[in-house]
Amino acid sequence: ANSVFPSPEIEARVAISMFNALTWRRPQHPDLPKWAEKVTQIMLHSPNLQVRVLLGGSLLFYHSWSGDAPQAAVIIDSLKPLLKSADENPLTQGSWFMLEAMHAWLTNEHAVCVAAVTDGMSLADSTGIYLFAGMTMSMACESSLAVGDYDGAERYLNKLAALNLTRLIDRVQYQHLSASLAWGRRDLQSALKHGENAHRLVKETGYSLAQSIIELSQAITLFDAGLQSEATLMLDQAEASARGHKRVEFCCKLQRARFELMAGHNDAGELQLREAMALGAQQGYVNFMRWDAAVMSWLCAKAL
Repeated sequence: ANSVFPSPEIEARVAISMFNALTWRRPQHPDLPKWAEKVTQIMLHSPNLQVRVLLGGSLLFYHSWSGDAPQAAVIIDSLKPLLKSADENPLTQGSWFMLEAMHAWLTNEHAVCVAAVTDGMSLADSTGIYLFAGMTMSMACESSLAVGDYDGAERYLNKLAALNLTRLIDRVQYQHLSASLAWGRRDLQSALKHGENAHRLVKETGYSLAQSIIELSQAITLFDAGLQSEATLMLDQAEASARGHKRVEFCCKLQRARFELMAGHNDAGELQLREAMALGAQQGYVNFMRWDAAVMSWLCAKAL
């Protein structure tokens, strides 16, 4: 039977709380799409512009990583005009710039990402509110890494360090990005060290998305360092942590395919590659962590 709430306001609060709790802690829960749809309806019909922007941001994050990725673009396009007419709440604005930067990174729009980060950091500097500064700056670093601009990534990483943020998740992000930069420059020993630090810290957060990304990244570093057995074990951990996070599941399948194909296990590798390509095509994925053009070209050639 359907639950009956005393009022639409209480139903909205329950829906939003359930959606956020499941998104962050139980993304594989079968009821999450139902709560996402409830929150979508609340966002579409709320008379409060700030509420619509904040809920839209939560939905954007969900669809980018776990839900229907093409829906993220629809949300971005619908929120932009709303943001201009909403009251200039710095928390709303700061959250928006962070999410816009994240979406631009994941859709391979580097210039848009950098512009959103610039706006977000200008807002933080003018208001003194740095709640979203760490994650916002991280998006510019990730996007720079994805386009192979390692000097640019290093500049953003140094700016991130200069913020002197003390939250655990910010410390995790700094170690993770340091590992990714070192990996990009093929300083694999440094990458391994920073990756170990990030993995140790992220396990204290209980945040499965961050843990799955860090375990996936460390598996790639281990494999590229010639430590195949350790890489396979770390990828197993990443796949377990990634349950419900479709984008990370996709990346895990790609790397599993690479590991198997390079080991000469063609049947197993081709199976993983088919599953990855099908999921990637369905969701329209064009960018992700540890993007490597040479590896992607090789995998695409194998897929053909």
